[in-house]
Amino acid sequence: MLMAAVVAFNVSTSVTAADGFFMTAPDPIVICLDPGHGGSADGAKYEHNGTMIYEKDLNWTIACYLKDELLTYQNVEIIMVRDGDVDIENQERADYAAENGADYYISIHNNAKDKNADTTRGCMVLCPVGRFQYSTDICPNIYDSTDFLAKCVMDNLCALGLGVGDDFPGLNEGGIVRRPYSPDGGAKQTREYPDGTVADYYSQIRFTEEYGIPAIVIEHAYISNDDDYDEYLSSDEKLKTLAMADAEAIAKAFHLVKN
Repeated sequence: MLMAAVVAFNVSTSVTAADGFFMTAPDPIVICLDPGHGGSADGAKYEHNGTMIYEKDLNWTIACYLKDELLTYQNVEIIMVRDGDVDIENQERADYAAENGADYYISIHNNAKDKNADTTRGCMVLCPVGRFQYSTDICPNIYDSTDFLAKCVMDNLCALGLGVGDDFPGLNEGGIVRRPYSPDGGAKQTREYPDGTVADYYSQIRFTEEYGIPAIVIEHAYISNDDDYDEYLSSDEKLKTLAMADAEAIAKAFHLVKN
């Protein structure tokens, strides 16, 4: 089951086409939040202090707090691709965003490595790998608009004390990760967009690209790292702090104004 949580305000947003985000300023701006995984798709799962922690639950909690905070801004409409612990394929998520008029797609995740062998920790944001666009009906410059939003998110998460995740050397610039669907990105073969450029590895970005919807994936912290878990993921209050940092970054990128 899918849900759209909707609140709109009759005050014009100050986002303009000149910002590179949209062809014309949407009124209101519709943001689709995607709490990653759900249902039988647990995402990463690790035991902390005798309790099994599931990424899907962390993602859901962050997304709900993020929704609530974004709705305190003027002229914002929020839709969510799942309304609880349910199974939804990534193509369905992209379809839902498009069918409900999303101007932007933000996928909420947490990262993981082999807990017994790796000390990797920190945050990162996954962004489109290139500048190909199927359509400019929604956003004339998906690459630059997602880059700006991702940098705002990274600034805010790092300000909380989270380090920059150092996964994907060669593809990672200050926590902004652009992973191609090719052997360079860890794929067995190369997949291309219609113009011959290499496609995005991550389906959340690749599928929304087909609709001309800008998308990013926020990897907040490493559930597999004890320090990251203890400091940033181990309570609802800490998850809310992550959501507030995301919301402030989104507000900055879109020039949103509080009610």
